[in-house]
Amino acid sequence: MHKSKFLGPDRVKRIEPVKWADELGMINTIHSDCPVTDISPLGTIRIACERKTRNGDVLGEDMKLSRAAAYRKMTIDAAVLNGTSHIEGSVEIGKYADFAVLSENPFDEKTELSDKLVQMTVVNGEVVFKK
Repeated sequence: MHKSKFLGPDRVKRIEPVKWADELGMINTIHSDCPVTDISPLGTIRIACERKTRNGDVLGEDMKLSRAAAYRKMTIDAAVLNGTSHIEGSVEIGKYADFAVLSENPFDEKTELSDKLVQMTVVNGEVVFKK
């Protein structure tokens, strides 16, 4: 709808320009706008990297994030912006042990990013989900 009704085909290419912000050295994050968008972190990362609409159109090829940049925005950068990087955002001794175990390498471009990859979720050192 942004392309056809609100912004038009040229301006929509620059919607959510997180790559520009990243290139300028700004700390920023990507996130879900649930319930408008899916709450899945892997889905959010996929969208930031592919920039595909539900119809398959790519909005701003040059605004695609690398997978590494997208993961950093969902973890380390989010913790910095929240003021909580001393206790979360990365897996380190002394921080909350919150992470997911995936069935495939999410940095491999051939791996389709979806919740199907999640094998186990650990929150504060406790297994809270296991497939």
